[in-house]
Amino acid sequence: MAGETGAQIITSADRVESNFNASFFRNGFKLGYEQRIGQFFSLSGNVAMVPYSWDYDIALLEYAASTASSWCIELEPRYYFNYERRSRLGKSTQYNAADFIALRVGVLPLLEVPLISPHYGIRRAFNKHIYNELALGLNFYSILPLPLIQYRIGISF
Repeated sequence: MAGETGAQIITSADRVESNFNASFFRNGFKLGYEQRIGQFFSLSGNVAMVPYSWDYDIALLEYAASTASSWCIELEPRYYFNYERRSRLGKSTQYNAADFIALRVGVLPLLEVPLISPHYGIRRAFNKHIYNELALGLNFYSILPLPLIQYRIGISF
């Protein structure tokens, strides 16, 4: 057709949404704001209460999370890599219900301990505001990297 440029029209369903959120997980909770910084990129700022102490049981040769917790301030850039595909297949992308890769960088101010966590995550929405999220990766806030396996249930608005 004459005058057609071939440019793709991007709708709100085809891009990451900015949102406030609160979520809960084992031994902690997070309050945050996720700001869209590109079609598939976001930057999340969080204040969290997180478990920080890991005990090594020499007899069992394994790490175990303790119940000790501390406040944590985090920044987390995310890249949602299957957002467009989910939208194209008619699946919900509301409140960023998609798979992502992220690098969580934070500090536990009371302990003066830095936190770096590269991870892969899956977020899915239950309904208009409730979501669940699974993150798998590594936590670097001690000499040894520790596994990050975190399941959160949250609310976005």
